[in-house]
Amino acid sequence: MARCASLRVVTAPDILQEIVHYQKPNLTIVEYDGCLVFIMRSALSVEDVREMARIRREMDRRWASGLVTLTLLEENSALPGLDVQKAAIAELSHMKVAGVAVVTMSQGFLASAVRSIVTSIFRLKKGTWPVVLFDDVPEATAWCATRVKRPATWGFRLGRVIDRCRRYQVKESPHE
Repeated sequence: MARCASLRVVTAPDILQEIVHYQKPNLTIVEYDGCLVFIMRSALSVEDVREMARIRREMDRRWASGLVTLTLLEENSALPGLDVQKAAIAELSHMKVAGVAVVTMSQGFLASAVRSIVTSIFRLKKGTWPVVLFDDVPEATAWCATRVKRPATWGFRLGRVIDRCRRYQVKESPHE
């Protein structure tokens, strides 16, 4: 009698399927199951803000039931210039989301300055959706899971996606 080798069945929750929409040294934009993640590593340009808005509008159409965004501000991310702040405020007024999570990885004075600017930008928005600032990724992903009515395991998987995407390294082409 032949014995059957045991097989490990991999189910959908074990598979992380993110879509990387945009990749530059200063910014990575990733989609994961109803969440749009912006990983900011350094100063953004007005063009970056417009690209973020274009991708978000595209996702708005696909996730009519509610999209959540999570912005991760890495330790080295610079404070946005006035032109970038104005562009962000203009784009925020068109957002249709279930909520916005912002994670600041900086410490001390820089973290305080970043929080102040982020808070002022979001106060000038015209949307009614909640904006919450966090100090760490797990707390933010858990909150995002509640906003899109997903189980806690979804938040854990989103955290794994973010950890993997934070490691992406892109170098500027010398021809740009």
